[in-house]
Amino acid sequence: MERCQSDWDHPTRDAQLIQALRINSRLWDALRLDFLRVEHPLPEVTRRDLLVMSGFVDFRTLQVLSEPTMESLQALIDVDRNLAAVLMGWARAA
Repeated sequence: MERCQSDWDHPTRDAQLIQALRINSRLWDALRLDFLRVEHPLPEVTRRDLLVMSGFVDFRTLQVLSEPTMESLQALIDVDRNLAAVLMGWARAA
Protein backbone atom coordinates (compact mmCIF):
# COMPACT_ATOMS: atom_id res chain seq x y z
CA MET A 1 0.00 0.00 0.00
CA GLU A 2 2.88 2.34 0.72
CA ARG A 3 4.26 1.80 -2.77
CA CYS A 4 0.86 2.66 -4.23
CA GLN A 5 0.84 5.82 -2.20
CA SER A 6 4.35 6.85 -3.22
CA ASP A 7 3.60 6.07 -6.90
CA TRP A 8 0.15 7.65 -6.79
CA ASP A 9 0.34 9.14 -10.29
CA HIS A 10 1.70 5.98 -11.92
CA PRO A 11 -0.47 4.67 -14.79
CA THR A 12 -0.81 1.23 -13.17
CA ARG A 13 -1.81 2.63 -9.77
CA ASP A 14 -5.38 1.35 -9.87
CA ALA A 15 -4.35 -2.24 -10.55
CA GLN A 16 -1.59 -2.09 -7.92
CA LEU A 17 -3.95 -0.51 -5.42
CA ILE A 18 -6.60 -3.20 -5.93
CA GLN A 19 -3.98 -5.91 -5.46
CA ALA A 20 -2.54 -4.28 -2.32
CA LEU A 21 -6.00 -3.81 -0.81
CA ARG A 22 -6.93 -7.41 -1.60
CA ILE A 23 -3.81 -8.69 0.16
CA ASN A 24 -4.46 -6.45 3.16
CA SER A 25 -8.10 -7.60 3.32
CA ARG A 26 -7.03 -11.24 3.29
CA LEU A 27 -4.64 -10.57 6.14
CA TRP A 28 -7.37 -8.89 8.19
CA ASP A 29 -9.82 -11.70 7.34
CA ALA A 30 -7.35 -14.22 8.74
CA LEU A 31 -6.78 -12.11 11.84
CA ARG A 32 -10.53 -11.71 12.34
CA LEU A 33 -11.08 -15.46 12.20
CA ASP A 34 -8.26 -15.96 14.69
CA PHE A 35 -9.62 -13.31 17.09
CA LEU A 36 -13.05 -14.98 17.01
CA ARG A 37 -11.69 -18.23 18.43
CA VAL A 38 -12.93 -18.69 21.99
CA GLU A 39 -9.65 -20.34 22.96
CA HIS A 40 -7.57 -17.41 21.64
CA PRO A 41 -4.97 -16.45 24.27
CA LEU A 42 -5.62 -12.69 24.13
CA PRO A 43 -8.02 -11.22 26.67
CA GLU A 44 -11.58 -10.93 25.39
CA VAL A 45 -11.57 -7.13 25.57
CA THR A 46 -8.42 -6.98 23.43
CA ARG A 47 -9.88 -9.35 20.87
CA ARG A 48 -13.07 -7.30 20.78
CA ASP A 49 -11.07 -4.11 20.17
CA LEU A 50 -9.15 -5.80 17.36
CA LEU A 51 -12.41 -7.00 15.82
CA VAL A 52 -13.72 -3.44 15.88
CA MET A 53 -10.49 -2.33 14.22
CA SER A 54 -10.98 -4.99 11.54
CA GLY A 55 -14.42 -3.53 10.84
CA PHE A 56 -12.81 -0.13 10.36
CA VAL A 57 -10.30 -1.68 7.95
CA ASP A 58 -13.16 -3.23 5.95
CA PHE A 59 -14.99 0.10 5.81
CA ARG A 60 -11.91 2.08 4.84
CA THR A 61 -10.93 -0.49 2.21
CA LEU A 62 -14.30 -0.11 0.52
CA GLN A 63 -13.94 3.64 0.75
CA VAL A 64 -10.51 3.57 -0.90
CA LEU A 65 -11.80 1.28 -3.63
CA SER A 66 -14.75 3.52 -4.40
CA GLU A 67 -12.97 6.87 -4.02
CA PRO A 68 -9.20 6.44 -3.91
CA THR A 69 -7.32 9.18 -2.09
CA MET A 70 -3.87 9.16 -0.57
CA GLU A 71 -5.38 10.28 2.74
CA SER A 72 -7.84 7.40 3.00
CA LEU A 73 -5.08 4.97 2.05
CA GLN A 74 -2.86 6.50 4.74
CA ALA A 75 -5.42 5.53 7.38
CA LEU A 76 -5.08 1.86 6.39
CA ILE A 77 -1.30 2.11 6.37
CA ASP A 78 -1.38 3.65 9.86
CA VAL A 79 -3.65 0.92 11.24
CA ASP A 80 -1.39 -1.80 9.83
CA ARG A 81 1.75 -0.12 11.19
CA ASN A 82 0.21 0.33 14.62
CA LEU A 83 -0.94 -3.26 14.79
CA ALA A 84 2.50 -4.47 13.73
CA ALA A 85 4.13 -2.35 16.45
CA VAL A 86 1.77 -3.73 19.10
CA LEU A 87 2.34 -7.32 17.99
CA MET A 88 6.12 -6.84 18.01
CA GLY A 89 5.88 -5.35 21.51
CA TRP A 90 3.88 -8.35 22.72
CA ALA A 91 6.38 -10.74 21.14
CA ARG A 92 9.28 -9.01 22.92
CA ALA A 93 7.43 -9.11 26.23
CA ALA A 94 6.67 -12.83 25.95
